[in-house]
Amino acid sequence: MTWNNEWHKVVWSDEKKINLDGPDGFSYYWHDLRKEEDIFSTRPLGGGSVMIWASFG
Repeated sequence: MTWNNEWHKVVWSDEKKINLDGPDGFSYYWHDLRKEEDIFSTRPLGGGSVMIWASFG
């Protein structure tokens, strides 16, 4: 048996999450340290995400 025959048994797959309202994680911004920091939300209601999954082999 050769590696050529073995690779026919492999299934490749991948997935990707796409946010509909911006990236995950923290958002950084500059502000004047002498003033009160503005607080804002980067996740408004109704955002959501889409997960895509595919395979071939």
